[in-house]
Amino acid sequence: MVFVVCHWCLEKGKLQFDVFDLVDVSDGIADGLTNCILSRLEKHGIPSARFVGFSADTCNVNFGRIKSVSTLLRDRFPKLATVKCTCHNFHLCAKHSYKALPPELIELLHAIPAHFSNSRDRRDKLKECLRFLKLDELEILKPGETRWFTFKNCAVRIL
Repeated sequence: MVFVVCHWCLEKGKLQFDVFDLVDVSDGIADGLTNCILSRLEKHGIPSARFVGFSADTCNVNFGRIKSVSTLLRDRFPKLATVKCTCHNFHLCAKHSYKALPPELIELLHAIPAHFSNSRDRRDKLKECLRFLKLDELEILKPGETRWFTFKNCAVRIL
């Protein structure tokens, strides 16, 4: 588990983020992770008034509704700000917007790379066609199964 602190740096006159501690965690359930956080605060002599926020990825152990690290910490520190990871939220938004696209478009973007990857002859003919059209010979991109942002790059490359 990595602990990052956010603090105001007087010398630089700006908000700064620094790695504060790194802990090998053997208990990955909500109670174990919460106890790890609380023991680190105590070990480093950080008063509870200085512990104002918690942020992590959006998995259930961190942000589940019933028993998670965030709910356990908020029980102990009622004014604690809890923030889900922005990167994970962007990923979830992209994933759900991907489902709104026509299935034929998604199939096409998967079929085109598959068509050329299965045949050396087809790849050679594609290169010949691109040379004739005086276009750059770029690799055909395949959309990732879990990286939804790759979809745009694939569509632009094919167009």
